[in-house]
Amino acid sequence: MAILFPSLPDHAPTLGFQRELDTLERLALSLPDSYTLFHSIDWTITGETADAHGEVDIVVMNAAGDLLLIEIKAGPVQIHPDRILKPYPGALKRVDQQIRFGFSCLKARLVSAGLRVRLDSCLVLPDYRVGDQQTASMPRSRILDAEEFDFLGSRVQQILPPGEATEVAPRVRAFLRNELNVVQDFSVRHQQIRKTNRRLSEGLATWVPRIRPESGGIVVTGTAGSGKTLLATRLLEEAAGRGQRALYVCFNRSLADCVRSLVPQACRVVTFHELCFAHLESLGLPVDFSDQAIYATAAQAYVQALDQVDPAFDVLVIDEAQDFDPDWLRALVKLVRPGGSWYVLHDDSQILYERSATVGALPATQVVCPDNFRSPREVVDLINLLGLTPERVQARSSHRGAFPEILTYDGSADDLTAVTLRAVQVCHDQGFALQDTAVITWRGLQSSQLNGSHLGPYALQRFTQQFSAQRQPVWTSGELLFESVYRFKGQSAPAVIVTEVEFNRWTEREKRKLFVAMTRAEMHLTLVVSEHTAGILAQAAGLGA
Repeated sequence: MAILFPSLPDHAPTLGFQRELDTLERLALSLPDSYTLFHSIDWTITGETADAHGEVDIVVMNAAGDLLLIEIKAGPVQIHPDRILKPYPGALKRVDQQIRFGFSCLKARLVSAGLRVRLDSCLVLPDYRVGDQQTASMPRSRILDAEEFDFLGSRVQQILPPGEATEVAPRVRAFLRNELNVVQDFSVRHQQIRKTNRRLSEGLATWVPRIRPESGGIVVTGTAGSGKTLLATRLLEEAAGRGQRALYVCFNRSLADCVRSLVPQACRVVTFHELCFAHLESLGLPVDFSDQAIYATAAQAYVQALDQVDPAFDVLVIDEAQDFDPDWLRALVKLVRPGGSWYVLHDDSQILYERSATVGALPATQVVCPDNFRSPREVVDLINLLGLTPERVQARSSHRGAFPEILTYDGSADDLTAVTLRAVQVCHDQGFALQDTAVITWRGLQSSQLNGSHLGPYALQRFTQQFSAQRQPVWTSGELLFESVYRFKGQSAPAVIVTEVEFNRWTEREKRKLFVAMTRAEMHLTLVVSEHTAGILAQAAGLGA
């Protein structure tokens, strides 16, 4: 996905501007991230008697700093042998002259700035077919009409190849950003990537609800970032819209809190153990969290009780099913009314708990999706290189990103703190806001060596292991999120630092846990690993002896 400056507005005031936005989105999706797109660039040339003003719709820059100016004209145009005209209310305007004048002015500005790069131009007509019409005012190869609009990215790359990085390219980029008076905002870039990836990942959310299995059940096996959460929220929203009773059950409390914030209040969103505890309380039995067996006891009692409970829900969504006991799954399905629908979402590569969860025995239609739309493609490349999953993950994100940074520490708490802090500062220096950065500990919140209220100058927002009277999690007040791999499963952040990564054996358990941790990152990933673990990872990647 190409980098875009500035960000796109939410609404287009005119049809012409809407077509410009359509063209920008199409180019951003179809061009690799070696390209940068600038749009709505105003220029001014000062003359002896008067100043000339104008605007370039889009400027495409490749890795070498070479530029392609794109003029977009929505609706019909008139092509004559010696000119191209655009009808406006009460007037006809020369499009070819406008392009040549803008080209000359921008070239003059570049030359005056000491930037000598290749400059080209083209005209995009998204609503008009040129056919065999010819004009001497502009080469036909530089006119991209409605028939070529679907292949716009390919045509632009033919005119302006990707190029190789040069010393002048950063200066050209700075020049154009100065013309726009913008600074790079990673929150905007993240919004663009998340919006695009959400659109790409809508396959599950679009097609799974349309399946009508005879059993009433659908099992979705989807890798991390395949769109399972999007599917879950879509199912719940549609059920609420139909006035149906919908229940969402997952394993992780923090994931339940996240999903609850995304769906209508009419939907019930809980963890499995919340259901179990509610059942005990309905019987007047105490829930004693000091009892280490309370979770197992509550689960057993609830599963047995479901044999006697009348079905109460029209739609059931079970998420994180890989962490459920098979008996839990079979029992929960009994909550669905006759004619209702149930969906089980899981990924065996994300099993973090030693249970023999299996969904294969459930009478359901199977849907499989190995496509990861969330993680940067470079992160997926490392996942596949390390062999973290039985089958290769397909990288489908619009963002290539950088290869994950791997930092080592010597095992001491002081060095761990220093290296983790350095990783946070690197993210901050690269433009990631603290609220867009998550530090994830491999060891768990209670056993982490990073157990203070701050990491360097940054106050940490962390779960206190306490709950309010309403059983809501109590957090410390901080600007930088600090979580564990277990608790952050099912969630994501633009920049993720996985720290305290240390293990002595390269087993399936370590592979699954590392897979979960790495797939939390949407744009940037750093791994802070012990020196010993770094050697294990190098061998797994085929880089060590």
